[in-house]
Amino acid sequence: MAAQVHMTDSDIARILEFDGNDSTVEGLSDDDFEGSQDLEPRLEELEDEGSNDDSSDDDVPLAAVAARQTSSRRLYFKHENDFTPYPPGMYCQPLAASRVNLLQEPIEYFLRYIPEVMFEIISNYSNQTYLLKKGQNLNTTKEEIKLFFGISIAMSYLGLPRIRMYWANRTRVAMIADRMTRDRYFKIRTNLKLVNDLEVDEASKQNKFWKDNPLIKTVRKAHLETPRSQHISVDEQMIPFWGQVSMRQFIRGKPNPCSLKNFVCTTPDGVPLDFFMYEGKGDTILTTNEAEVLDIGGKVVLKLSETLPEGVKLYMDRYFTSLDLLDKLRSKKMQATGTLRKANIPKNCNFKTDNELRKQGRSSSDQLVRSDGNVACLKWFDNKPVIMASSVDSKEPINKCRRWCKKTKQYIQIDRPFAIEQYNNMMGGVDMLDRVISFYRIRARSKKWTVRLIFHFFDFAAAAGWLVYRNEAKLLECPKKNILDYLEFKVQIANSLLYSTPAREQIHIIHEVDSDDSTEEAQPWSRKRKCIPQPPVQLRTAMAGHLPLIDEQNDNHRCRMPGCKSKKARVFCSTCNMHLCLVVGRNCYKRYHESV
Repeated sequence: MAAQVHMTDSDIARILEFDGNDSTVEGLSDDDFEGSQDLEPRLEELEDEGSNDDSSDDDVPLAAVAARQTSSRRLYFKHENDFTPYPPGMYCQPLAASRVNLLQEPIEYFLRYIPEVMFEIISNYSNQTYLLKKGQNLNTTKEEIKLFFGISIAMSYLGLPRIRMYWANRTRVAMIADRMTRDRYFKIRTNLKLVNDLEVDEASKQNKFWKDNPLIKTVRKAHLETPRSQHISVDEQMIPFWGQVSMRQFIRGKPNPCSLKNFVCTTPDGVPLDFFMYEGKGDTILTTNEAEVLDIGGKVVLKLSETLPEGVKLYMDRYFTSLDLLDKLRSKKMQATGTLRKANIPKNCNFKTDNELRKQGRSSSDQLVRSDGNVACLKWFDNKPVIMASSVDSKEPINKCRRWCKKTKQYIQIDRPFAIEQYNNMMGGVDMLDRVISFYRIRARSKKWTVRLIFHFFDFAAAAGWLVYRNEAKLLECPKKNILDYLEFKVQIANSLLYSTPAREQIHIIHEVDSDDSTEEAQPWSRKRKCIPQPPVQLRTAMAGHLPLIDEQNDNHRCRMPGCKSKKARVFCSTCNMHLCLVVGRNCYKRYHESV
């Protein structure tokens, strides 16, 4: 071991002023400067700070200076109730883009996420693939694809246990069976395609969801245009699927344990802002140098944060939260709150034990603040302990919440930390979206993951559209009775797709009285006739040309229908300008427009 070298202040000053390039000293070994290796990280920091000659310490943000100073010393936790971190960035409220003047039709909210061009894409690639596979033409069109999805959405809220029952004699549903045959429906569903497999290059196939990528990108692009709120909820979404595919995940204890996984960030009221499909182990989206120190959950949050503005506050569960993630988000001028797993609790974070908190009584809590003042860890004892980490919220101010007491058999008021309250209020966005989708999900069983994913994103678009519609209705202060619930909202979307085409052979009035209703009307006690509901707008306005008009001059004209000798025609066609008979027992107007 080298002897310890003692230097005076003058020796140190002489060494610091010494220029190594002009050195003539030889024979110095590394052992003579044994402690110099500890200085190398500091020197590199100094070189980075001094690399820009035009910059000065006055230009460096205070948060960056503080982070640099604390990075070289050991961080520790201490018991404190006061935690007021310096906000890393300012949140800018979205401009007037979110202002609403008038509510739109449900189909318009739906088409924000699934535009008309998507039906054209599905039609074209389905025809191409079927021709290459079978050597025959599928002969589907954009209108028929819209009809197909209208039927699928209608099935989601009608809820018969088997698809074939919609065409069976005993359970036949006219609005579906009259629009498309059973075999045609299954034929289209089996051959749904969004890409031509032969035209996709190998680079695109690195994404395991490449077969549905056009639909995924289209829906995501629409959500990226949604105004960002300051509070963001991040969670996973499970898409039920039991087929054999490498992307499928199995999570025991979930309502749908076998599923495809979709990571979503939403507003607190459930409006989606961004998402991406998880490909499984080795997901290429998550392999970034910036996120090497994070686990999968942390990498997911970091990926979703790329489309969020500065100053937002993220809320997540224990699958995602870690202190390394909070520090990463703070460097991006974002803050976060989330529950912690025991494995992610720092070793030097010494909470009170569960027994100590239990002795203090229900609602007792313990807060530890990190020495740099940027992170607080909180343990709250309700029925069982809840551990949370936050870079924005703290224990104070404490509020009250209602809980059921088993001993007294009644509700009681207990103390609740502010961070817990904020987490409960802001975290449920993705769960809200999942709950809305689950009410009337398109439940067609299929072994093809592509079909399952297509149906899911149609449900996803319908649910997102209804959540946006409900928010806009509240902004306009519409009466609650006038706001459509999700069922009626989806019914109107299905009707709009079912009757979107003006072709004469595809238009059928479905609001006729059934035979059972007609027998009831003959009963002496049911004198009041059944009210026939208004038809959908698309059906009512289809083929609006050739409407009959009455001659206001009260002149009689000869009927222009070949073979009719009447000279008292007072009705004429608004398009053809032909006078025709339209009276009881003689409808020349109808026969004139149907004859060839």
